[in-house]
Amino acid sequence: MEHRSDNVGAIKETREELTNEIKTLEADVDNLESAYFDEILSLHKEANQMEFEIDILESALDEVTEEIEEIKADLKRADELHDERTEIGDRSRINGRRSTRSKPKLSTPLTITESRSSIYWIMRASSDLD
Repeated sequence: MEHRSDNVGAIKETREELTNEIKTLEADVDNLESAYFDEILSLHKEANQMEFEIDILESALDEVTEEIEEIKADLKRADELHDERTEIGDRSRINGRRSTRSKPKLSTPLTITESRSSIYWIMRASSDLD
């Protein structure tokens, strides 16, 4: 029986040691959970900040993309206007050459004493110019 009481005492002692070890392990787990929770919280805050920055950058990207499209449209319109201006200039030069060939130039002014047909010719030439 003494042997049993020694065993019971040893078992109680082992039980106390295991209980103390369990408490120590539980405290360690609580500390680790707290540390992980703090780290998780910190990472979550950082992720939220990054998402906010991404939203800002995406908005800026959209604005810049829109601005680029507007500039492209302006450049296209400028090219169209330049082509139109060149075409008008070409037509103007062609018409100018036609008009200089078809309309005689007066090298000297007519005097009042010249014939009546000359005055008629001047009146007709000036009406052609209009």
